[in-house]
Amino acid sequence: MSRLDELIRELCPEGVEYKTISEIATDIYRGSGITRNQVTDKGIPCVRYGEIYTTYGVWFETCLSHTDESQISNAKYFEHGDILFAITGESVEDIAKSTAYVGHEKCMAGGDIVVLKHEQDPKYLAYALTTSSARAQKSKGKVKSKVVHSSVPAIQAIKVPVPPLEVQREIVRVLDKFTLLSAELSAELSAEFLARRKQYEYYRNQLLTFDNETRKMPLSDVADLFRGEYITQKGSNPGNIPVILGGQEPAYYIDKANHEGEIVVIARSGVSAGFVSYWNQPIYVTDGFGYEAKKEVAISKYLYYALKRKEPELNAMKRGAGVPHVNGEMLGKVELSIPSMEAQERLVNVLDNFEAICSDLNIGLPAEIEARQKQYEYYRDLLLTFAETGSTLTANERTNERTNERTNERTNEQAEIALLQYVFGYVSLPLGETCNMKAGKAIKAVELADKEDTDHSHTCYGGNGLRGYIGKANYSGEYPIIGRQGALCGNVQYAEGEFYATEHAVVVASKGLYKQRYLYYLLAAMNLNQYKSAGAQPGLAVGKLETILAVVPSLEKQEKAVRILDQFDRLCNDLSSGLPAEIEARQKQYEYYRDKLLSFKELT
Repeated sequence: MSRLDELIRELCPEGVEYKTISEIATDIYRGSGITRNQVTDKGIPCVRYGEIYTTYGVWFETCLSHTDESQISNAKYFEHGDILFAITGESVEDIAKSTAYVGHEKCMAGGDIVVLKHEQDPKYLAYALTTSSARAQKSKGKVKSKVVHSSVPAIQAIKVPVPPLEVQREIVRVLDKFTLLSAELSAELSAEFLARRKQYEYYRNQLLTFDNETRKMPLSDVADLFRGEYITQKGSNPGNIPVILGGQEPAYYIDKANHEGEIVVIARSGVSAGFVSYWNQPIYVTDGFGYEAKKEVAISKYLYYALKRKEPELNAMKRGAGVPHVNGEMLGKVELSIPSMEAQERLVNVLDNFEAICSDLNIGLPAEIEARQKQYEYYRDLLLTFAETGSTLTANERTNERTNERTNERTNEQAEIALLQYVFGYVSLPLGETCNMKAGKAIKAVELADKEDTDHSHTCYGGNGLRGYIGKANYSGEYPIIGRQGALCGNVQYAEGEFYATEHAVVVASKGLYKQRYLYYLLAAMNLNQYKSAGAQPGLAVGKLETILAVVPSLEKQEKAVRILDQFDRLCNDLSSGLPAEIEARQKQYEYYRDKLLSFKELT
């Protein structure tokens, strides 16, 4: 027999008495209004009614908010052990949600809060008020102006079991233990979900951040507005059509729909104002704004993901006292990045797959789940910051958030870049992250010859390009070379075999993301001379070169570009003995195609 059974048999063998709140209360009263503008970082602790729904559980020890006591007229207070009820809410099912305060500071109660003082165990009373029986009694609130209200008389009428204090405390001990075990089990079971959700959100955020060349459009130009129709009651025929108020779950179900097909819904009012949901079934939209993507502009699911990323921004648009809300005019001005339809399709494909993975909560041991959580979090946060920061992914940004060993970092970097290349066709990175850049060594003028001979068989490259021929080499292989000193600094040569680079020539070696030949064509098309320093002797510092952004398309696209450009290169060289006009025409044609192949603007 458990300790609780023993206590019940000893202290209440005939059963437990049920009492109304009015019978339990030593005092019961309403709080006094505290506006959003009166909430401060310091001051007396306080609770506003909305926080009971969003922040506090069955009981709490510390207040989230504070206020300046001198600014509140007719202030009302609560102390250790008091029960707080929120008597304004958005649904009948949640009205009069309660919480017990078990901290030890004197605190202030905001408007639409009822404070109950009593002599029972506060945690016991808080647990008792969460039972299905107590919730059913609380839900007798009245709907008025789209908001559900309760009252002090309604709270006083709630009836709960009131055993002796010793029994109450033993029940609290047992329930606290179950709550802890439940929380641990829930954390373990949901770890995979949280890990994958964070990973998904990271990719979503990264994928939905675009460079300045992606067109930006207000929501009103991307989608047509569908206004919901408010209904005041469920009706006598429940049905199976979800009623969408804009929250995470349907509010309830009825037997009729006011919209069929794909639609994105944004909640209009209350705590959930700005919440974004996607539906592709018959639904009834009530207190929310529906948006139907314009087929020639956006894919509906892409619109959902784009707006989902902006959810905090939408929620921050809430205005109004009492029940805050967002309005259609404000939402219509929200700016979205709209890539090509092809990129949207690829993006939706990636994120839908992440959604499917996130929904599977039954896979993996806790250690594996925890590892995936960190991985998911990291990748989600990386992807959606990609474009709004100038299409760059810097090493510092990646390294600061990563806790893995360096051997794993390279694999992660490649995964990031491959994903972006899949969706957008390219990624932009500073040259210092994709290439090793190193200047050569100085030589004496007497070591050079103007023409190649047996004693001067190696090409020598300097600041203005080809400097002459020399009898030794300090490099071997295929490399683009950037001249970094003189009037022609920024010129790019392509060296093959053994050669010599002076201190005024920068030898560039890909770290693996570029084909060397493609890198040469890319650098040649970038007009590096524009980055030279001012002065009598212009120059290009290696540190400056390393900061210049350059696109990194997939290796497959690089190979294709190189094949085409090499053909033009050969044609131009073959024509060097032909007519000057033909040479000029081919050169212009070559430059045109070279620039076109190396241009990665999403839109023209």
